[in-house]
Parts: sequence; C-alpha cells; structure tokens
Amino acid sequence: MAIAKEIIDFSNDTSDSFVENYYKVTDYQRENLKEFYNDSSAVVWNGTPIQGLDSLDNLFRSLPITLHEIQSWDCHPIQDVSTNELSSILLNVNGLVSIGKQSINEFKDGKTLGKHKNKDIVLLPKTFKKL
Repeated sequence: MAIAKEIIDFSNDTSDSFVENYYKVTDYQRENLKEFYNDSSAVVWNGTPIQGLDSLDNLFRSLPITLHEIQSWDCHPIQDVSTNELSSILLNVNGLVSIGKQSINEFKDGKTLGKHKNKDIVLLPKTFKKL
C-alpha cells in the first residue's frame, strides 16, 4: 500500500526540524540535549546502558565539544502494517564533525524517531560507541 502524501510531508518536516535543532543543541547548548529524550529513554554508551534524564544529562555534558556541519539527510516514514499509521521515522544524517581539538571527520548518524503518546516525536533507543 502506498504511503500517503501527508505522512511523507510530516516525516520530511519533522526530520528537517529535528536535524536543525538536534545538532545545534548538541554543538551549542549541550545542557538542553536531554530535552530530546524522555525519562524512560536509554542510551548504550560503549556497552554501558544509561537511563534516566539526569544520567543522560551527565553523559552529554561529559562529552567533548563538537561542531557538526550537516551535508545531507534522508528520512523514511515507517508505517504500522496493521493500521497504516506512522509509527516511526528512520532518519540518516551525513556531514562533517570536529570533536574537541581533533581535525574534521566525516560522520554518518542514523536515528529513529518514534511517537510518544501518539503526539510527540522522541528519539528511540540507540547504541553509541566511542571511536
């Protein structure tokens, strides 16, 4: 079954807003990064699960300063097969990133955005590995 134009437009608009805001906050307002998560969100960092907004906030504040330059992003709406409603958005982001005083590196980031209480869009769990 074809994906409705409204779902595609919503996915594009949501992803565009998310990319613009998430990386700006990551680079310049790290203290607000936890706002993209909810209290039940979990992140796995180098094999260690981290859960809860306070713990996530401590993790984000402990990371080196970054500067992202987004070159492209692509999103794909994912529908619930039983209802044909949007259940999540798969988002891929590509660009350049400087971490701390290191030189600029290429980065590829995949995120999954999901519905929370059928209204808000939140980040779904992800595993990170420090390189």
